[in-house]
Amino acid sequence: MTSSTFSIRQYAGSEWSLLFQGAESRVYQGVFHSKPAILKERFKKTYRLDELDQKLTKERIRSELKAYQKIEKKCPDLFQNMCRVLHSDERNIVFTELTDTISVKEYFDQSSEEAINEMLKKMGEVVAQIHLCGVIHGDLTTSNFLVKQQHKQLDSLMDNVVIPIDFGLSSGLVNVENQAVDLYVLERAIQSTNPKINFNHLLDSYQKKMETDKINKKLDQVRMRGRKRLMIG
Repeated sequence: MTSSTFSIRQYAGSEWSLLFQGAESRVYQGVFHSKPAILKERFKKTYRLDELDQKLTKERIRSELKAYQKIEKKCPDLFQNMCRVLHSDERNIVFTELTDTISVKEYFDQSSEEAINEMLKKMGEVVAQIHLCGVIHGDLTTSNFLVKQQHKQLDSLMDNVVIPIDFGLSSGLVNVENQAVDLYVLERAIQSTNPKINFNHLLDSYQKKMETDKINKKLDQVRMRGRKRLMIG
């Protein structure tokens, strides 16, 4: 990593291609210092005051970098499959590209019920590992988990590896409440697109890895608050 400013315009053209654009960032695929890479650019929001935009962008870049550093230090087993940071500045992070992966969202769309249930168990273990590392993800969705295909057989129940990505909304404020909210956000994300999926497979796996039921019990309270908000509007 360096402190110099990285401009996507400088590296645009044939080397970089836009993969997608979200509300907060653009993601490009390309080459950085001869390595296949992914660039996340947090573009300027014209509707924000410049000072506020710079402050929020800086905070999210810093949060993401801190999360990767903490996981690398405290959870090497989880980190070994994650992407590496190659460069960062005030608006951009360049990561190593993870090949042979699809999102969990895509995996759910093309897998059997048995395979989905096994994937939920693996996701529960990964979320527990993130929390045990001292990190709250803040934006757990099926698009923020990748599935690394160890073999060509996608539906293989044992050999696919789950990799978390996109820690831009993460924090180090780890407590039972925030852990439960992380789970609630993921539950809502899954059930909004796959209402028939049994989220308990993930919760059981998570609880086993965490070796406590306190967080799952707190999740019940978070759900009740969420329902009340929906009723009130």
